[in-house]
Amino acid sequence: MYHIFLSYSRIDSDWVDRLHAELESRGFEAWLDRRDLPLNLPWLNQISDAVEECALFVFCESEAASSSEACASERQVAERQGRPETRVSVGESVDEVVDQVEREVGLLSPDLRAIVEVEVLARDWDRAGRPAGKLPAGDARKRFRRAQQRQERSSELTRELMAASRRKSIRRGIFTATVTLVIGAFLPTVRATFEVTTERRVSHAKLVNRMYAATNAHLAINRSVYEGLKEAGEFGKNDSALDASVQVSALADPSPDDVVRVPGGAKSFAVATIGTTIELLDGNGDRWSRNAKDTDVHSASKVPAGPPKPQAGTDVKLSKSGVVQLFSGGALDRRIVADWPARVAVMSPDSRYIAVGTIDSVEVFDTDVGVRRMRLRGASPVDEIAWSDDGSRIWALADGEAVSWKLERGETILDEPQKNYRALVRSSSSGQVWLVERSGTMREISLADGTTGTQIELGSLVKVVAGDAKGERAAVVTEAGVQVVDLRSHRSRKVTIPACESPDSPAFGADGKDLWFGCGGATAVRVDSQNQELLESLDGDEEFTAVEVDPATGDVYLAGAAGQVFQKSGTKTELLTQTRCKTAATGITVAMNGEGLLPFGQDFGQVGCTELASRESGSWEFYPFTEQAVKSRTVFSAAFAPDARTLVEGYTDGTLVVRPPAKLQPAERMTMVATWVRTVLPIGGSGDFLVLDRGGRLTRITVDPGRLSNAAIAKEARRRLQRARELELTKW
Repeated sequence: MYHIFLSYSRIDSDWVDRLHAELESRGFEAWLDRRDLPLNLPWLNQISDAVEECALFVFCESEAASSSEACASERQVAERQGRPETRVSVGESVDEVVDQVEREVGLLSPDLRAIVEVEVLARDWDRAGRPAGKLPAGDARKRFRRAQQRQERSSELTRELMAASRRKSIRRGIFTATVTLVIGAFLPTVRATFEVTTERRVSHAKLVNRMYAATNAHLAINRSVYEGLKEAGEFGKNDSALDASVQVSALADPSPDDVVRVPGGAKSFAVATIGTTIELLDGNGDRWSRNAKDTDVHSASKVPAGPPKPQAGTDVKLSKSGVVQLFSGGALDRRIVADWPARVAVMSPDSRYIAVGTIDSVEVFDTDVGVRRMRLRGASPVDEIAWSDDGSRIWALADGEAVSWKLERGETILDEPQKNYRALVRSSSSGQVWLVERSGTMREISLADGTTGTQIELGSLVKVVAGDAKGERAAVVTEAGVQVVDLRSHRSRKVTIPACESPDSPAFGADGKDLWFGCGGATAVRVDSQNQELLESLDGDEEFTAVEVDPATGDVYLAGAAGQVFQKSGTKTELLTQTRCKTAATGITVAMNGEGLLPFGQDFGQVGCTELASRESGSWEFYPFTEQAVKSRTVFSAAFAPDARTLVEGYTDGTLVVRPPAKLQPAERMTMVATWVRTVLPIGGSGDFLVLDRGGRLTRITVDPGRLSNAAIAKEARRRLQRARELELTKW
């Protein structure tokens, strides 16, 4: 579904093309009629559909656009369909315009996005003859229903869709219950009647039982975090995807690992943030305290009265309906809608996240993009919230008890929200890494303390960056051309890429001297980075959208516009695979040892769209992902550990997904490390990665491959449940 509709005059196409490219580089889906409108379809019908599918209508204002009949028709359609509109001025800085659009998108209510989604779904359902297979179900149906209730907006067609979906859900529930009863009654009879059965029947019976157990386990996870941990702890006897789905779901978010109680119950936190001590006030106003590190002590001691808690700022407000409103400079910046009406909302110390307390749980949202990062259950209803000073822990006051969850946020090396970083590049110096800014500045920083050492100025805005495997050279595509940077001497020089009009997607050869480029069409070239000599030109039938070189073998991998992945080995080029979604990859990552390969890009977060390749007996075998790990559909960066034992995918919603390439499952999610991942870079041994996000933060994470098995997750589930029992939070 398109997020943004660009309405413009063809006279302004050059500027609009740059705007469109920058929007898509930041992860937005923007509708552009010259690219997205088939020539053989009625123009106005397709415009109407595209406007209906957008969440924001952007009018690119100019003298030509203001007098354009086509633009006027598009705006009429947008107004008729109730789509929010914003105006941008043609000719202004593209970066500033995209920043404006991002702010406007941030103000959109999640309910509006759900309304748009269900209206489009209803339209397509009606056009297809109203088949049952196109009806929303499960969480999607609940989300649509809540949005319609809160927005008090629903067309007759969407009401018919939701009614049909409800009838289908009821029928399915009756059918499932009937099948369950039949299975429960029939299978014991089969076992008693047939003393000897075939291996196939035994396997089928085991599969039915396991599927039934997994279904019940997922229901338990939805009912209670502690019941879910109990179920997850009993799975893990094998590495099946079925067991993994249960365990990953049960451990997706942290569970409580600390509690503090006071006689008669606590009424509020005595401090705004939790430092070395947890301080609470009881109903009489008396103050109670406990050392934050004494996690084995669950009671507080009475202490003398202290200074009053500072008043909350005015940047966060709650509406009467329980919607969280975030303000910046006195103006409304964003609305946050939790699953339940908000009772309390508190910003994290670094203002990157906001914790929202409801009658059910604590929901943590990213303030940059408005996405929910996690849902903390195990204490409700939530009356107050306090963050730890460093943002690594959340405390909630519920039913007179202070309950806490630890958040996995990694080790922050650098935090500069005002910077627009584009990429990370290896350094040949131990303990260093290069940061590349959009403005054209390259900085070599220390991984120990984030301090800057050497700085290189490229003199032009940066588009794409690639470094060699040894950290000795970098190729930078800027708006003024291509520059090759010697990272040891700190010198850069402009180079001309022969037979390549629009160089893009640079990749160093295995020797670190040759450079491959995509050329903006069905051509890729290899050049000598020293003397700029054309060494090789490769022509295909379709546009190449990404190029990467295997550092172990020197083989070249190219992504095609229709989801293809090609391998060039020596003089032979062959098609390896084509993704089921047939969407173009924007990047390819290859393991340092040549044992893993993954294409990635927009829509690659969807089930069946991403295929991971592993070498088996010298050839590549591709395995499609069978689950959608996160809600975002765009994988912006990905990297294998040097030994290829782990793979880390970075999504535009900020989620990191860690998985074992050999099995794909179980996949571990990390949701509080980044906001909109730009680069994932492996460093050191098998488990250390650097993560650069759009918010100017550089973080180090450590991944333990030993955690990525069903048995290990089952063990962790049992540990968490035992801790909850020790805290007297559950009897499960």
